[in-house]
Amino acid sequence: MSTTLSPRMPELLSKPQLYTLLEVPRAAVDMVALPIAMPALLKKKTDQGHPVLVVTGLWSVNSGTLELRAALKLLGYSTHVPPEFTMLRKPSTIRAAVIAEIEKLYAEYGTKVTLVGWCVGGAFTRMAAFAVPDKVRQVINLGSAREGWWYPKEYKYTGLDHLPVPSTVVYSRSDGMFDHAKVCEPDGPLNENVEIVSSHWGMALSLIHI
Repeated sequence: MSTTLSPRMPELLSKPQLYTLLEVPRAAVDMVALPIAMPALLKKKTDQGHPVLVVTGLWSVNSGTLELRAALKLLGYSTHVPPEFTMLRKPSTIRAAVIAEIEKLYAEYGTKVTLVGWCVGGAFTRMAAFAVPDKVRQVINLGSAREGWWYPKEYKYTGLDHLPVPSTVVYSRSDGMFDHAKVCEPDGPLNENVEIVSSHWGMALSLIHI
């Protein structure tokens, strides 16, 4: 007996709903990447101590990016986070807190700050980059949708327009949270889209993508 795949199968496989139920077990697999990636990360260590502000997802606490920050530290960066429980607050308060942290780090280090946003945290790194572009070196977002209610009405443009600073968007077609089409940015002189194979949660857990 032969089986004929539906001609819509490629389209169906691109839908994030099909991957949602597998997010937890896939993320668990991604967590084992640390011991695998550590030797490679140590070889890439820069020792430059550049400040990096890592913003976790909405309704999450800073421990959600612990492995990601550990990887950045191994590379020689100085990692920082917004005040604890920032992402449990309303969008306007989160935006203000992220901007305040950037300004504090800029004053402390005397250099521009790199922003790394995971999930909805990436919405706030985008907003902050528009607010203080002179203090932001670049924005790196992992699986961050550029549309959503978390963008206050007056800042909707920050999700849709090209950022005024260099931007890297990391996305996965098997993201169980957001359709990659809502994550990627249109081509522009300052931005790039980098595809990886990962669950949505795994983007903040796996170090192989660093």
